[in-house]
Amino acid sequence: DTDPESSAPADMGPGHGVKLGWIQGVLIPCLLNIWGVMLFLRLSWVVAQSGIVQSLIIIGISATVCVLTTLSLSAISTNGEVKGGGIYYIISRSLGPEFGAAIGIVFAFANAVAASMNTIGFCDSLNDLLQTNGLKIIDGATNDVRIVGTVAIFVMCIICAVGMEWESKAQNVLVVIIVGAIIDFIVGAIVGPSNDLRMAQGFLGFNSTVFMNNLGPDYRYSEKTDQTFFTVFAIFFPSVTGIQAGANISGDLKDPAKAIPKGTMLALIISMISYAIFVVVAGATAVRDASGIADEVANYTFLNCIGRKCDWGLMNSYSMMQTISMWGPLIYAGCFAATLSTALTNLLSVPRLIQALGIDQIYPGLIFFSKGYGKANEPYRGYVLTFLISTAFVLIGLSFDIPATIVTIIS
Repeated sequence: DTDPESSAPADMGPGHGVKLGWIQGVLIPCLLNIWGVMLFLRLSWVVAQSGIVQSLIIIGISATVCVLTTLSLSAISTNGEVKGGGIYYIISRSLGPEFGAAIGIVFAFANAVAASMNTIGFCDSLNDLLQTNGLKIIDGATNDVRIVGTVAIFVMCIICAVGMEWESKAQNVLVVIIVGAIIDFIVGAIVGPSNDLRMAQGFLGFNSTVFMNNLGPDYRYSEKTDQTFFTVFAIFFPSVTGIQAGANISGDLKDPAKAIPKGTMLALIISMISYAIFVVVAGATAVRDASGIADEVANYTFLNCIGRKCDWGLMNSYSMMQTISMWGPLIYAGCFAATLSTALTNLLSVPRLIQALGIDQIYPGLIFFSKGYGKANEPYRGYVLTFLISTAFVLIGLSFDIPATIVTIIS
């Protein structure tokens, strides 16, 4: 074990454990971090509020910010040797440790909150699945989120603490599930509604009238807020902040200077294209409001929501991806995989960043977390702190939108 008081500078890196290439160490973690809760639970809601055009603008602005960040990250990464500490190491060795530490501690907190955000997304989708089958743990709401969320974060922290090799194996399984779910969604949209119930829930298949109606925005009161372009943007933006996933584990990469630029940019391109495709497909195949009553399909009254509350359609249901898909259960699996994989990546990076901050002794309170264990110098103390922060936001019982907005503000 290393002694925190006598640790070498953070340049030493986290240890000599398993070293990863650009695909396993950067591309896959970045994709998993970007393909999070937004893709399967909230993108349909974004389309309903902002319309196809403004949703694409939101994605475009987010992508532009991320491209500029990625280019800057790439320039710094290729101008010198990159070791342990991720974003903190890169910034501190370029602009100075004090400046890097100020950004690093905020970034660590943002990632810990992002882990809770994605865990809440996982819990929400699990609750939805349980309620569909008439099941619940306690109340089918906030308390169930607290119980499942705490257990999920604990298990993910254990997986991360076991080591990079196990975490990488878990990521490979999760990315296969997510890709399968994406294909399932696109195929389902092409095939069209298989029964009257799916049509009553707002899925009409590719339809020019639906597409034209969904082009423009229809901002409404939702989640205790009068939604606008900027409130929707604030909720969406955290979904693209996962571009640092590879850089955050720089000490575990074989060649960080080459892996970080290559893997990060490719992941950003793939993910933004997939988001844009999802927006167009959802907007061209599903209506904003629908009753969900199959008996109303014959006379199309399921589309008439004036004077009554409709629980289906892009605006009202977070299960529209499942409705549009060819096989609904695969979308649930994809949602579970996307949310848990993103949370897993967040939980993996935060302890290493905190450890690097502790080793450089910028903040005396973090020196305690500089101690590493084992051949790979695993930051077990940092895992405990990360678990406590992420679990706290789950236990507070916040909705998905609040952690999302927090991440947007401090990212």
